[in-house]
Amino acid sequence: MKTLRECLRVLRPGGTLVVVTPNSESLGHGLTHEYWRGLEVPRHLNIFSLTALRRCARELGFTETMQNSFTTATGADFILDESLALQARSQAGNLQGVEKKTLHFQRTLRAILLQYKEHLSLRRDPSIGEEAVLILQKR
Repeated sequence: MKTLRECLRVLRPGGTLVVVTPNSESLGHGLTHEYWRGLEVPRHLNIFSLTALRRCARELGFTETMQNSFTTATGADFILDESLALQARSQAGNLQGVEKKTLHFQRTLRAILLQYKEHLSLRRDPSIGEEAVLILQKR
């Protein structure tokens, strides 16, 4: 709320704010839980859903011009592959997360299949994309 409040303060009337953040209600987060790459602790201190972002923006007086969640092919491939890698490292006891960057065919294939599942699922539930996007305007 503090960050959105500051954005509202510095925007001119009619100004536009675009908010893009990892989506806590994404399919990837639901499948990989604490291993989800979107968490990126400590870089991301809070992860929001599209619903929570909309509620915060409304409380502050923003006008919503667009809300959506989406997943780009590159984004899903990277996020899902990295999430699966985090899970594999944890299960192997490698808590430092140091891993030589090599191609993991099985994991990459699983990430691609999850990406297609997410793409098809977005048609039924547009709120499950890896990124939450909100475009707001100051009145």
